[in-house]
Amino acid sequence: MRKRLLTLLLILVCGGAAFTQTDLQTIATVKLAAKTEAISVKQLKAEVATLEKAEGRSLTIAERKQVLDRMINEKLVLQAAERENLVATDGEVTRQIEDMRAQATRANGGKTPTDSELAAAIKQQTGMDLPAFRAEAKKTITFQKYLAAKKRSTFDELKEPTDAEVNRYYNLHEAELVQPERLKFAAILVQYKTDLERAKSRELANSLYREINGSANAFDQKVALGQMQGSAYLADDTGELPKNEYAIQQFGEPFVNAVFSMEQGKISNVLEVTASPTARGFYIVKVMGKYPKEFLKINSIISLPNGAKGTVRDYIAAMIYQEAQQRLIVQATQELVDELREGKTFTVNEAYLNY
Repeated sequence: MRKRLLTLLLILVCGGAAFTQTDLQTIATVKLAAKTEAISVKQLKAEVATLEKAEGRSLTIAERKQVLDRMINEKLVLQAAERENLVATDGEVTRQIEDMRAQATRANGGKTPTDSELAAAIKQQTGMDLPAFRAEAKKTITFQKYLAAKKRSTFDELKEPTDAEVNRYYNLHEAELVQPERLKFAAILVQYKTDLERAKSRELANSLYREINGSANAFDQKVALGQMQGSAYLADDTGELPKNEYAIQQFGEPFVNAVFSMEQGKISNVLEVTASPTARGFYIVKVMGKYPKEFLKINSIISLPNGAKGTVRDYIAAMIYQEAQQRLIVQATQELVDELREGKTFTVNEAYLNY
């Protein structure tokens, strides 16, 4: 019995050791510049596992090879960028994150998210904490800089769409260009971050609600006080909310349904929002205007994706331009990768694909 147990333990230990050793094996090496970078089986497994989780299935050997090729391509580009001093700076990464903060501010009616709120929103949207997101952003910006430097002539071909192209798109998609039902509102917001703060915030929101007591004048006075520096709560009287998926992601379906069911001029009960870290808190809302869904004319004024106001024509022109730009990016990227893969810039041990 003791001998059989010892044999079993040896099998388990040796099997575990073999698995660990395979993980540490190098499946590919990349050497474009002075340094050589290795890609381990463990690193490939992690990338494959992420994709398998997203797709809900196992990847084939051929698909694993495609994943490995992408990892090799990334290292080739980053090495080439480093060789030519085109690596993104920390300042460029910070500017991108601040641009995200500015977009969030516009989306939340002028309320600027704190560092912790922005980090929480990034985590929710990307699954990455802030340091990991900064690292990925640095890679992306580096790639963009290198691509722009090496394929400038390709991007010089990019032209603004003509009026004829914009009009053709509008005529073909007129039935799809719809302004969703929307409303304008004023709101009092008592924020919280922790469970302890939540209880205190609810108490303050309930107190404000009792003091307002359904009075429009009292509500307006509370909004004015909330806009003053040092106020214990926030307030805004320029809010605009479309009835669409984005609004539900930001504020949650219960909040959206509640405010759209209200009559103009009426004041809501205390409404809690937990859907988004940047919008979390207790709200008291007054609907100031309600607008039905409408089909848009080519010169109708709308809110553009960057938060600015513009026409449907502006929106279509920007979309056509971006689609053409994306096609050129795909073309230029493939050309660039093909060039970097020429010669003995990398090696692959395909036997480890069948781990």
